[in-house]
Amino acid sequence: MMVGWFNLQHADKPLRLIPAFDNDSDLNWNIAAGLLRPDDKLQQRVDAAIEALLADGSIARIYARYRIELRPPQ
Repeated sequence: MMVGWFNLQHADKPLRLIPAFDNDSDLNWNIAAGLLRPDDKLQQRVDAAIEALLADGSIARIYARYRIELRPPQ
């Protein structure tokens, strides 16, 4: 979201994505959540929450507001 905020504040000089890693599926997804320590149950709940937000369009609306391209995994 920092890129989106920057682009809203500096519309004359926006940051943009470069295609350097388009072919690397491990580096081609722009939603992530970090956990302090391994916790399988928490990871499952976070993954489920992200999936629900993707499914109902919430994440797409947030990304659109900040003019960030939502790039699902390939």
